[in-house]
Amino acid sequence: MSQKTIPTMVLFIFFLLIMIGCRNTSPSLQYESSEKVAISSVFVIDGDTIQAKVKEKAETIRFLLIDTPETNHPQLAKQPLAEEAKRFTHLQIKKAQKIELEYDQSKRDKYGRLLAYIYVDGECLQESLLRNGLARVAYVYEPNTRYEQEFLSIQKEAQKKKAGIWQWDRYVQPNGFDAQQIPKNQPPTINRRPKTQGT
Repeated sequence: MSQKTIPTMVLFIFFLLIMIGCRNTSPSLQYESSEKVAISSVFVIDGDTIQAKVKEKAETIRFLLIDTPETNHPQLAKQPLAEEAKRFTHLQIKKAQKIELEYDQSKRDKYGRLLAYIYVDGECLQESLLRNGLARVAYVYEPNTRYEQEFLSIQKEAQKKKAGIWQWDRYVQPNGFDAQQIPKNQPPTINRRPKTQGT
């Protein structure tokens, strides 16, 4: 073996050890499988929360990365467009042949609810709610951020069109919705033919 070959081999072994070390660090940052799980016996609580059977167990499921106006909050009155968001979710669920959920990395919140993306006949329900201005992107917490950028892009389009919750300048707040910001002479309006994905 020549003198020139030894330093080259030492560098190669050193590089190999670094690569192995990097591959084994932070395994928790890798996404879990995005396999979808079928759910049944779905009951709509409000626009962003449902109850359903998941593998024969009754669960409350909170939609990841979105927030709709409140219908049942103990401290808040029913908020503008809350019923419309709930009705939209109900209609999508009711007409669906197949309803599935997809987990991100953390499966439950501090209340024990499942956290998931919901699909009705293959279409993401979160996307449909955002597209129609019935939800805002919210509760964005690592590591459950798989579709954050896609959702923000859809929200931006709804904002441009002043759809739903975006028809008033200050109704949507960083911490939720504020009905006090809606002028008295501007009652809520909603698109009578809500759009689903691809329409």
